[in-house]
Amino acid sequence: MESRCQSLCIAHPDKVRVCISHDEPLAHKLEAAADFFVMPSLYEPCGLNQLYSLRYGTIPLVFSTGGLTDTVMDLREHPRTGTGFTIQSKSTEALFRTYTEASALAKNRLKLNRIRKRGMRADFSWNHSAEEYERLYLRNQLDRDQRPNNQSYASNAPDTTLT
Repeated sequence: MESRCQSLCIAHPDKVRVCISHDEPLAHKLEAAADFFVMPSLYEPCGLNQLYSLRYGTIPLVFSTGGLTDTVMDLREHPRTGTGFTIQSKSTEALFRTYTEASALAKNRLKLNRIRKRGMRADFSWNHSAEEYERLYLRNQLDRDQRPNNQSYASNAPDTTLT
């Protein structure tokens, strides 16, 4: 793939630039300058690049896996609140279809900018996570307190002890 990219650069020096190196500051600048960021990971426990993309206003296109699913809200399923595209089928065809859809979106700058701003407002901070966990804990406490005799869910299970 590296040699194919370099061949493209030689064939189209006015349109293609290839930089084969590890340069984190440059990577952040490129990601921030892009309209879209394609992240077709087959496995991704968390992922940082989609978070960078959202913060920079770059719309992520990700395969639906792990932390990518947790952080990118699909525009097709949630047109008013979505922040990117999640691709359910991990195939080249599905990726191409989604890229084509994203390219069409790029022609509507007003809509594109609204989606960018949504992504930039997304809050994945520890403060936000802690507030969510606290809400979940309090809701669970309330549910528990409203059960007769403070009965746990486990006590509703059938008795499986051997006699």
